[in-house]
Amino acid sequence: MGWKKVESLAAPRFSADSPSHNPFNGKMRESPNGLGGAFHVGRVLAVCSLYDFCIMSEALLKPPDRAAPSHDEVLNFFSSRSAIVQAPPRPGFSRAQNLTLKHAESDTEALAMLRDYNPEVMICSFKISENFFHFLSEVKKMRPDITIYAVTEQSHVTLSEATSFNLVSESFNQTKISSSDLRLIDAIFIHHGNIYLFNAMISLLEDKKSIDIDTKSRIVLMVEDEPLFASIMLPLIYSTIPPGVHIVLVSDLETAENVFQRYQDRICGVLTDMRFPDNPLGKINETNGLKLLELINKKMPGIPRVLQTKEELTRALSEVLCQLGTQYLSKSDDFLLERLKNFMYSYMGFKEFIFRHPDGSEMGRAANLRDLKKFIRDAQDRCLESVAYHARNNHFSTWLYGRKLNTLAYDVRELKFGDDLEKGRTELLRVLDRYDDFVFRLPDGTEVGRAADPKELKKLIRSLPIESIAHHADNNEFSGWFEKMGLSRLAAQVRPYTFDHSSEQTLEEDKLALIALIEDYL
Repeated sequence: MGWKKVESLAAPRFSADSPSHNPFNGKMRESPNGLGGAFHVGRVLAVCSLYDFCIMSEALLKPPDRAAPSHDEVLNFFSSRSAIVQAPPRPGFSRAQNLTLKHAESDTEALAMLRDYNPEVMICSFKISENFFHFLSEVKKMRPDITIYAVTEQSHVTLSEATSFNLVSESFNQTKISSSDLRLIDAIFIHHGNIYLFNAMISLLEDKKSIDIDTKSRIVLMVEDEPLFASIMLPLIYSTIPPGVHIVLVSDLETAENVFQRYQDRICGVLTDMRFPDNPLGKINETNGLKLLELINKKMPGIPRVLQTKEELTRALSEVLCQLGTQYLSKSDDFLLERLKNFMYSYMGFKEFIFRHPDGSEMGRAANLRDLKKFIRDAQDRCLESVAYHARNNHFSTWLYGRKLNTLAYDVRELKFGDDLEKGRTELLRVLDRYDDFVFRLPDGTEVGRAADPKELKKLIRSLPIESIAHHADNNEFSGWFEKMGLSRLAAQVRPYTFDHSSEQTLEEDKLALIALIEDYL
C-alpha cells in the first residue's frame, strides 16, 4: 500500500470572471496552529469600502513571501465587484481549508446579503454607516451568533483614559458609547498598516472556539485593553507561536482570572498590561496587572510572564516584578516587538531552551531533547542549581509542550524536585531517558542521522537518502517511535502505509506524503 499522494502546494486560482488569474496567488505553507478537530473560520463578511476590501483580501489570500500586486492588478481584479474568493490555509495564521470572503459596501447591502449568507465573523468599518450601532443591532437580530469585529484607522482613534476594548469615544466625536452598544462588538481593532492584522483577527476567533476542542493544546493568555497595542502585537505573536498554541485575548481582570482558573494547567505564557478594567464594563484600575500576576505566582509560579506597560520601571516596580518572577517590557520602547519576540522564544519554549541560574545568568542552551538531557546529565554546581530551578518552576515541561512532546511534558511536570539535587537529577533523567532519539539507518545498518523530536525527524526525512526513509517506513519504525513519544494520533496515521518501490518517482512521492502527514500533525 502506498502513501496517500500529496495535494498540490499551489494555492487555488480565482478571479471575478475566470479561474485562471489571481494576483494574490502564492505558495501554501503549513499552519502553525493546525491541530486536528480545531474550529476554523470558513465564511467572512467584510463591510467596508472597496479599497479596504482590497487590502483585506490581499492579507487573507497573499502569503507574506510574495510581492504585493500592482495597483493596476488590484483595480482589474476587483473592478467587477467580485465578492466571493476561495483561500488556501493562511501561512502562519488561519487553519481554514477554504475561506469564503464576501464584501458589502454599505449597511443596507450587508443586511440584504445576510438573509442568505451566514458568516462566522463580520469585519466592519466604523465609517460604513451613519447609525453604526443600529446597523449592528439589526445584524444581531438576523444572526445572533455572529462575531463582530469593528475596525478603524489609527488616525480615527486617539488613545486616552477612555479608550479600550470596552470603551471607545474619540472615534465618535466625543460621543460616549452606551454599554448596550458595546455588547454588540466582540472586539475593536485599529488598522495601523500591517495587513496581516486581518489574519490575526481570524485566528483569534478560531482560537477562542478551539480551546475546548483541542484539549491538549497550549494557551498564551494576553491581557490588553488598548486596541492599538493589541492590533500591533497580535500579528507578531501569531507569526511566532509554534503548532498547538492558542491565543486567548481578554481585556479585564475578571475575565483574565476566570480564563486562568479554568485553563491554568495548559497556559504556557502570560502577556499582561498594567492598567485595565476590573470587569468587562468596569473602570480602569491602575494595578490590575500586578493583581493578576500575584494570582499566577501563587497558583502556577512556573508560567513565563511579562508585564507590558507604559509605566516607567522604577526601583520599587522592579523589586515587585522580581518577587513575582515577571519580566518587564516598556510599551514606549522602539524595539518593543523585537523584545516581545525574544521573550516568547527564550521563556515560552518556542526555540532553544536557555538554562539560567536563579540569579538570571545564562548557563547554557539546548536546541533539542538530546542537548537538554546532556546538559542535565553533565551539570555541576551552579549548572545543577539551574536544573533544579527550571524543574521546580515547570520550565522543562513548558518547553517540551512547545515541541509537541505532550506526554513527556506531562510526566516531567508530575515530578517533584526536592532539596536533594542529585536525587532530583536522577529522577528527571529517568523520565527523559524513556524517550530516545530516532536513529536513521541504511538497510545495511549504517547510521546516517538522529532525530530528537518530530520537527527534527521531518527535517531529516527531507534530506536523508530515500532508501533509509523507505526502510524505516516499511518496517513501521516511524509509527513505533511516534507511539513511544506519546504521539498516538500521528502513529495511527502513519502505521497503515508502506512505500511503493516501483520507481524513483513513486518513492519520492511517498516521502513527500510522509512529510505532509507530519506537517499536518504539527
